[in-house]
Amino acid sequence: MLTLYHGSGSGAFRIGPALIDKDEWNKLKSGAEKLLIVRRFPRAADVLTKYPFRIFLGENDFGDEFSVIYAKVALPAYVELEEIHHAIGGRDIFGTIAKTITELGHYIRFVAVDLALDDAPDPVANPNPAFTTDVVERALIDAELLLSSSGPPSAVDRVHTALHGYLQELCVRLKGTTHPISALDITGLFKVLRTTEIFIQSTHSQHVERVTQGLAVAIDALNPLRNQGSMAHPNPVLLTEAEAMLAINAVRTILHYVDSSVSQSKRKVT
Repeated sequence: MLTLYHGSGSGAFRIGPALIDKDEWNKLKSGAEKLLIVRRFPRAADVLTKYPFRIFLGENDFGDEFSVIYAKVALPAYVELEEIHHAIGGRDIFGTIAKTITELGHYIRFVAVDLALDDAPDPVANPNPAFTTDVVERALIDAELLLSSSGPPSAVDRVHTALHGYLQELCVRLKGTTHPISALDITGLFKVLRTTEIFIQSTHSQHVERVTQGLAVAIDALNPLRNQGSMAHPNPVLLTEAEAMLAINAVRTILHYVDSSVSQSKRKVT
């Protein structure tokens, strides 16, 4: 376990049960995020919302009463948090988070993270597009938060929104008009992009084209999955976690591919 922040008192502790449920934690975290932003601690707000932290009861041999902000994460996130912790001012970030949550009613003595050592494959990394919009950025943040707090079925709608907004914005920038781009769904938007020069031609283009056709089929399937199997509507039967994770990973893969093509293309996107 890596201790990111240690308040006053004994440094020895164990992680007990979760102190509050996910809904209450999400409300508390949202309030803390807003407070951190207003107080001009945007980095602390970003760390709090980006990683799947929750509040757990802390335990030690002295019977002290305290709480721990704790998360168990995969290797990439663990390394990121370790780097933040060791960077200049990094410890202050976690201290600010702990003090803000304490101010809102839960005494936090420690912030800690563990490396998840299970055999489950890591999800496709959350994309960080070279250009974005407020809607796309917010949708990606919400998707990551929902994925860690409520599970994959709750995040499908947000990743769908992120992909739709990203493809729409890219088409507008390339075509220089919002008509009829604004009326197209994500399948139509992807078809428009495939007619542009952002996809670099190479000796492998023939085979890559077959892969992009497969992506187009996946995109076409995302609409009914989102409408009939996600939290976008009061659907009686939701996607299973495996199905939802497949949809999320497909969207993230498409976003990574298109954004990488934009970055490498000779066609300027402004």
